[in-house]
Amino acid sequence: MTETERLMVIRDYHAVELRKYENLLADPSKSVVNKKLTTEYVINSICEFYNISKKELNIRRRDQMLVRRRSFTIKILRDYCSLSTNKIAITLNYNNHATILYHLRKVNDYLSNEFYGYREYKKEYNQILNYLGIYEEK
Repeated sequence: MTETERLMVIRDYHAVELRKYENLLADPSKSVVNKKLTTEYVINSICEFYNISKKELNIRRRDQMLVRRRSFTIKILRDYCSLSTNKIAITLNYNNHATILYHLRKVNDYLSNEFYGYREYKKEYNQILNYLGIYEEK
């Protein structure tokens, strides 16, 4: 097995593991409500949550807070609106889908608790989901 093939097997294994445990990222005291959200609703709600405009959400600055907001928006669009990476890229005015894939990989890493000190990412993500009405109390 070549190095490239080995890396592809590892990547595929981790992708399956991420999908398997994705529902465990949420607060265990809450249950997921199966909702199909619209793109406009998600983007408008995230802008309201952060008290920013759509233009500010799409600014290509590399401030940590702006990148985090964009990453959360991308993850929610992917997971709850079932959009492809190409459609997300078009919606958020990115040149191609590779940036979307990068955002998804990074936000999954942050939410998986593999990195020390990223509890605030998980907490903020769950607050956004609550704001969108994706979770409800048991």
